[in-house]
Amino acid sequence: MIRSILEIATPYLLAAIGGLYTELSGVLNISLEGLMLIGAFTAIIGAYFTGSIAIGILGALVAGICAGFIVYVFTSKLKANLFIVGLAINLLAVGAIGLVSTAIFGTKGVIALPEARGIPVSHIASIHDVPVIGEVLSGHSALTYLAWLFGLLTFWVVRSSHFGIGLRATGFNSHLVRSKGKNPQVFKLFALIISGMAAAIGGAALSLDLAGYVPNMSAGRGWIALVAIYLGRRSPAGVCAACLLFASSEFLATSAQGWFNVPRTITLAIPYVITLVVLTFFGILRSRRGLPPGSSG
Repeated sequence: MIRSILEIATPYLLAAIGGLYTELSGVLNISLEGLMLIGAFTAIIGAYFTGSIAIGILGALVAGICAGFIVYVFTSKLKANLFIVGLAINLLAVGAIGLVSTAIFGTKGVIALPEARGIPVSHIASIHDVPVIGEVLSGHSALTYLAWLFGLLTFWVVRSSHFGIGLRATGFNSHLVRSKGKNPQVFKLFALIISGMAAAIGGAALSLDLAGYVPNMSAGRGWIALVAIYLGRRSPAGVCAACLLFASSEFLATSAQGWFNVPRTITLAIPYVITLVVLTFFGILRSRRGLPPGSSG
């Protein structure tokens, strides 16, 4: 069970940790859903035409970087409304993917890899044969290991690195950062690029694991990742814990369908119901403690 939850958490974690960078820089990135779709589609396109999973992942990486840069240009250089740009990316991803898919494959977004093989798994030799630990931690895909490494690295970056300190300072008071001779726009640019890159790789994890792309396959995970940022109180450890919670709810929803013969329409709603319940609970808890709704305390 824990092994499956770790794998399910991979796209949530990549998108949420990536979104944490923009959040700490003072930018609310609501385009995570669209970025995941762009990454999922680009990865399949790359793998389809080259036969290489690695090229597919690289394609998603480049697409995510480009998308993050586009968001930066529109919001910071052209001064466009952040929410409108985010929604535009989400809508553009759906429309553009359908258009490109129709032009190349003659379908509205359903694409399967010719060899129907997903991301290969990697076994950690030192722990593979260790009871329980080996079963849980060994034998995951490279992207699952990358996601958790990304989370650990972010914990250090945010707390100890000069970039992380500058990033948090930018989100807290950009004028203070400017007074210290640094450009807060640089921190926002890198935050958006990291966010786009991570969310796109999260989307690639979905499509490459399935060995195909289907329309809207992110299924709201980008929005849930955004919720995980606030549920995790804008800290790397908290975001990781929130992603595990949502991954557990998805695992529960999938398992309930087989265990209890629950209708699929109900099981699909379980992760979103749990999201709503958890947010309501924490909202009540914060109000009783006298904290404002957006507080992280």
